[in-house]
Parts: sequence; structure tokens; C-alpha cells
Amino acid sequence: MFQFEIIAYDSFYPNDVATATVTINVDRNPSTPRFIDPDGNAYRRVIDETRRLGSIILNINATDDDGVELFFK
Repeated sequence: MFQFEIIAYDSFYPNDVATATVTINVDRNPSTPRFIDPDGNAYRRVIDETRRLGSIILNINATDDDGVELFFK
């Protein structure tokens, strides 16, 4: 199981903050996934509040010892 937290705040009102915890369960694969950011950095993005609803903000790639790459949008 992998968990991470999403934090959103308004740049004009920085005290207006919302958080959500995301949990990813890997049930059928004995190999531990490794998440790989193409830029080599932690998965961290700043999202403009005027961004269109429904647009993709992050692509996540993972691989494991059996060599099968997973791709999440």
C-alpha cells in the first residue's frame, strides 16, 4: 500500500487550505513498485487555479522487478 497527501491552497488566500489522502493498493503483484518521475524529482506540481476543469495535471509512472511498467493519469 502506498499513500500520499494532496495539499491545495488559494494563492490569494493562503490560509484557505484543503487536503486529501490518496491510497494505492497493489494486490496481485509480489514485486514492490518504484515510482519514477521523468524529471528525476519528487512528484510535485504547482497548478494554476485557472486551469481548465478535467485537464491532466500529473502523469505517474511505476515499474517493478518483473519489468512491467504501469502508467497512471
